[in-house]
Amino acid sequence: GAKKTNGETYTNLKAQTWGVVAQQLYNTYRYVVLGERDIEMRDMISIDIEDDQLFNKLARELSTPIWEKSDTNGKKKVESKAKMEKRTGQVSPNLADAVVMTRSPKLPAGNIKSML
Repeated sequence: GAKKTNGETYTNLKAQTWGVVAQQLYNTYRYVVLGERDIEMRDMISIDIEDDQLFNKLARELSTPIWEKSDTNGKKKVESKAKMEKRTGQVSPNLADAVVMTRSPKLPAGNIKSML
C-alpha cells in the first residue's frame, strides 16, 4: 500500500528514533550476514565494543523494549521503562538509550516545540 510518513507511523521522536536504530541494525545484518551489498553505509550502524560483557549488555538492552500501539491514535510507541521493568525485571536501558539518542534525526529549526 501507500508508504506512511514517520509522523503517521510513530507516536513521538523517541519511537521514531528507536525505529531508525532497529532498521540500521537490520540493514547491517543484511549486509554482513546475508551479503546484500545494495545497502548504503549511512543506512547501517557499527558499534565497536571490545568488552564482551559491555557488548552483551548493550545487545540485551537494545533488544528488550517492545513496540506498543498508542491507545489514542494507533501509532507505534516504545514500551515504557516501567512496563519493561515489570515485564522483564531489567532496569532502565540507559546504555541503549544513549546509543539511540546519538541516532536521532535532526529536526528543522522551529520544530522542537512541537515535539515537547
